[in-house]
Amino acid sequence: MIHLTQTAPSPIYLEELDKLLPPEVIDDCCDAVTLHEIPSGVKAIADFLAHVNAEPKGGRDHVYSPESLKVSDSLAPWQYGYRQARQLRSEFGIGGPIGDDLDPVLRETLGSFEVHAFEAPDGIDTIVAPNRARVPWFGIPNRVIRPQSWRFVLCRALSDYLAMSGPSLVTRAQTEHQQRNRAFAAEFLAPAESSRERLAADRVSDEELEDLAQHFGVSGFVIRHQIENHRLARILSQDTPRQHAPDPAPILPSRPKRRQFSFDEAEA
Repeated sequence: MIHLTQTAPSPIYLEELDKLLPPEVIDDCCDAVTLHEIPSGVKAIADFLAHVNAEPKGGRDHVYSPESLKVSDSLAPWQYGYRQARQLRSEFGIGGPIGDDLDPVLRETLGSFEVHAFEAPDGIDTIVAPNRARVPWFGIPNRVIRPQSWRFVLCRALSDYLAMSGPSLVTRAQTEHQQRNRAFAAEFLAPAESSRERLAADRVSDEELEDLAQHFGVSGFVIRHQIENHRLARILSQDTPRQHAPDPAPILPSRPKRRQFSFDEAEA
């Protein structure tokens, strides 16, 4: 029997993680936390999933999870995230900002879902897993306090639930998986075309960025990178406009650095 500890894990422990966690979350967990945090991260994930799986099957409401939103290898991860968000908004007739209406929007979209507290190391922002009735359970740490951050990480987890069939972690890592769910959340909450329609010119000031952020119920950080990534306008406060978002999340030196096309609302 393997015992979870709070100290640095042994090589044997690391080799046998598949006995403690589902395979879908192992790589994301190891990518997101430090070596010393792996035991606490594993324990948090295992405890949450045990709670989800302990729920009686019972009846179920309609749960939306179409095959058309599953992961596809034909697109770059961020492109797939954008497409997934646009398709979801189109299918449910979501035209304007979602903001504080996210809860009723998700209930109409999913039919049923639950949000629970989830304590995990800082590198892990959210977990999502379907229970035995296929109802998604979202776990969000108590440290996610700001409404804009809470909505953003919840939408990142929504992307994973729609794209994948099993449990999934939303983290601050820069993997393709996390690039996809970041792109989905940004486009679902603050669509690029809707932002473009509200821009008066091909240049935008910091004040206009904040106005857009308030309009869509996201942080100015998200709006800034939507404008940059979709090349909607030049941001006047910058000397040179960037084509891609910078990487605000720390990458440990021991991990290989992947191609970066992402941003992290939790860091904003």
